[in-house]
Amino acid sequence: MSRLAGLVSFSILISLCGCGGSSSTPGADAGPGTPAALACDSLAFCSAIQVNTYLGTVATPAGGALADGVYRLAWEVDPADSEWGGVHDSAEVIRIAGGAFVRGGGLANRGTWSTAGTTLSLQVTGACELGTELGDVSRVETYAYTATAGRLTLFDRLEQGSKTWLRERVFVAVTDPKDLCEMAGTTPANPGDSTQCQVSNCYCSYAIGGTVDRNACQ
Repeated sequence: MSRLAGLVSFSILISLCGCGGSSSTPGADAGPGTPAALACDSLAFCSAIQVNTYLGTVATPAGGALADGVYRLAWEVDPADSEWGGVHDSAEVIRIAGGAFVRGGGLANRGTWSTAGTTLSLQVTGACELGTELGDVSRVETYAYTATAGRLTLFDRLEQGSKTWLRERVFVAVTDPKDLCEMAGTTPANPGDSTQCQVSNCYCSYAIGGTVDRNACQ
């Protein structure tokens, strides 16, 4: 694996280990008690890194307990009969803490989460940009999901004409914040960590407890 050097900035390093967990109640899960909100600067991220979308067998969502931690998108899988295989999607990161979340990358926002069965609901309450608060938002995003040790898989429902399918998006937990900008040495032939830069001016920058300089994101 390789890392981009010299483009990473951070303010306050915190423990990123997936050592926490969510409490459970029959039929629904969430963080214990009232979730403590995560601010936008809890995790800021920008990157030219992309991941591969493979063609293959999409797993069946299985639900599970979300563990606290920071996760980065590592690869995606579309059904074998999809026409979208081989495309590259932008890197994303998500932090889970209790019943709260914050996302960086293409989807930069924050809010609270809950689960019921194999459905993960994200109650988005604020928009973010490079760690800066952009204002309040109120919407709910729902995903089928699977949570296992060190991994969070979200399933996006996509449509093209009359055809619909699930895209499997695999996020892996990081224990060192530098790993947010880690890239695979080569793209695996089978679904696996495929983080790569497809452009010559590759960049990756993150902040935990701070903001990212816009000049580092171009």
